[in-house]
Amino acid sequence: MAKSTVIVLVAMLILFASIYLIGKTKTGEVLDVQVIVGGSYSEPVIEDISARLERHSKISVPRGNPLMAPGITVRVIKNNQIISHWTSIGYNGTGKYNIMVGFLKGITYPKKGDKVRIIAYILDGNSNKVDAVAMDVIIS
Repeated sequence: MAKSTVIVLVAMLILFASIYLIGKTKTGEVLDVQVIVGGSYSEPVIEDISARLERHSKISVPRGNPLMAPGITVRVIKNNQIISHWTSIGYNGTGKYNIMVGFLKGITYPKKGDKVRIIAYILDGNSNKVDAVAMDVIIS
């Protein structure tokens, strides 16, 4: 009985490891959005937004996440079509924030040199918008 249990567990381990490795070798594109926040902690101002395409393993491609408060939240639009999930990270004062944004399924992914509109919000601890910017950005 114990020998057959060990064999089943080893077979399951090999199966899960194979699935993980196959998934890890597949890649997907993400948009690395950099948001520069100035002002002060209590009165932040979004000063600049830039974006570049990157490739990551499919397992690590973000699929959006719950809004964080306090936090910085971004969404990407191309040709008046929403192409990304809402993606949010925690806010802890002024500085540079890099936010990895995944794309929705079934859309035409942007390419380097394309112009997209990035909408960015800074939310306070009560989920109120402290600052909001919609900026056209050329993807690098």
